[in-house]
Amino acid sequence: MRRFKQVVSLILGIVLLFPAATFAISIPDELKLGKEYLQLMKDKGVILHDPVAQKMIETVGNAIVKPDNMDELAGILAHEIGHAVGRHVSQSIDRSKLVATGSLVGMLAGILVGAAGGGTDAGQALTIGSMAAGQSAMLTYTRENETEADQKAVLFLEKTGYSPSGILDSLLKIRQADYQGIENIPDYFKTHPGTTTRVSHLSGILADHKPPADKPAPPKNFDFNMTKYRVIGLYGDTDTYIPKIELALQKDPDNVALHYGLGLLYGRTTRMNEGIEQLNTALAKNPFEPMILLELGRLYIRNSEYTRAITILDSIADDPLLGDWAIFNRSVAQIQNGNLPAAQRGLEHVLGNGKPGFEKANYHMAEIMSRQSKPALSHYYLGVYYARMHDEQNATRQLERALDTLNDEKMREKAQKELENLKGKSKKKAQQSNLM
Repeated sequence: MRRFKQVVSLILGIVLLFPAATFAISIPDELKLGKEYLQLMKDKGVILHDPVAQKMIETVGNAIVKPDNMDELAGILAHEIGHAVGRHVSQSIDRSKLVATGSLVGMLAGILVGAAGGGTDAGQALTIGSMAAGQSAMLTYTRENETEADQKAVLFLEKTGYSPSGILDSLLKIRQADYQGIENIPDYFKTHPGTTTRVSHLSGILADHKPPADKPAPPKNFDFNMTKYRVIGLYGDTDTYIPKIELALQKDPDNVALHYGLGLLYGRTTRMNEGIEQLNTALAKNPFEPMILLELGRLYIRNSEYTRAITILDSIADDPLLGDWAIFNRSVAQIQNGNLPAAQRGLEHVLGNGKPGFEKANYHMAEIMSRQSKPALSHYYLGVYYARMHDEQNATRQLERALDTLNDEKMREKAQKELENLKGKSKKKAQQSNLM
């Protein structure tokens, strides 16, 4: 998938907290490694800060750590947590001295964007999704590691209410990808060997498996299909998925998730009005769904219908999950409508929360400051925007220009701190380059 970015990289940072037997790397060292890993992913700008996808993964992941088709996602997370509990990462580092830079998120992406049917389509979708994690340094687990992680995953899932069959279902899809040939196997699959043996082993375990009598209900599910088609619609390849979803809608014309996903895909092409029509169709079937309202507001902005966008986005500004995104997009529409004070308040609210994914709020703040004839502040916000986009050269230039004329002492301190951070990163990169 050409435009797909990695969905979320949070598992390693969570699971490294588990205690276990001592191996070559201590738990504090492993935790430090996890933090460095997460920072690396942030610096590369490859983390997708989609609140819906993040919330779904957190919901499943936290349920496993504490004691559908969410079962497959739960199975993958449980398996990876099993690796961490068994300290397999530290064993592999000791064995190979290589550290993977990321593949789980690609697998999760594959699950989310998997085609509605099984078989070849599912295997292909997993392959495409996993290719998004192409930065892997090939940290390979042993077959013993895989067996232990699978066994632990079954135990974890029994305590959460998710079905352990999800692990087996996901393995069958991986095996389907294996049949496509070694050149088509993504990094995630290559780091997890012995798929056929694992399928046989898990089939034997699950054949005699009986759910505990006091099995808890799984955490409240997100609408998995809405989340899946959101990811497809926003980040999937339009040429691939538009015909697939159009065909699916012919068979299931009342499917809200399909209308939603197709509307998002159309909105990324020249078929903007058709995208708006599809989202309105989805909204008519589910009038209060914040995911639909948010994306409809976005499309109205792209279609230059700013007043209509503001009205729609106002309705979900208080939503606990998507409210900040509604406020951000509403601010963009307000700028275009000339209501700069309201837009500034909204952007300041979003930036004040400090959540990731809102880097462009700085760009729009720079636009507001420029329109208000405040060039020093415009340079500051533009510098921060470039810094968040990892464009150090432009960031440094803009921040230095801001410092030349900024009079507000607090803003000067902020600009100076941003500039020092940039210089620190540049120095660290130079040191790393000298070591290579």
